[in-house]
Amino acid sequence: MLNGHGLDFTGADLSGLELVGAEFGEAILIQVSLVGASLYTAWLREAQLSEADLSGAFLRKVQGQYCQARHAKLCGADLQRADFSDSDLLGADLSGARLQRVTFSDSDLRQTSLRDCAFDMTRLSRARLADSDVRGAHGLVRGPIDVGVGAPRLIDGQELQAWFVSNGASDVEVYQRP
Repeated sequence: MLNGHGLDFTGADLSGLELVGAEFGEAILIQVSLVGASLYTAWLREAQLSEADLSGAFLRKVQGQYCQARHAKLCGADLQRADFSDSDLLGADLSGARLQRVTFSDSDLRQTSLRDCAFDMTRLSRARLADSDVRGAHGLVRGPIDVGVGAPRLIDGQELQAWFVSNGASDVEVYQRP
């Protein structure tokens, strides 16, 4: 198991590596290529992942709270049960990603591409989604979600459902609390 806590990996190519359980807490992974890498149960808490390429990566059960991942590429990545709460993913590309039971609570997802991604009980509580591309996304999400552009605007329930439909994601369902 790799212990890269706090280390600087800027620009490194770690594509395709088996990094199961790796410790990357507070690491600098800016512009790192992790294409197709297996990061199952890895620790990315407070990591710097801006402009990193994690396309097709296996990120199940990753702990990524408070990470900085602006403009990161996570196209087709499997994030099942990952926790990226309180993270900054502004401008990230999650096109086609599998987001089953992922937590993005209180995260900045503005200007992200969530195009064709698969939600399944994805927790987006208070996440910021203004100017995000959700076309073709499908599955079940939990809100409320902040869709405000100039100022916060939290919506949930039928209003959130209508927001997804009007933004090209008619197959997204909003979890309704009983």
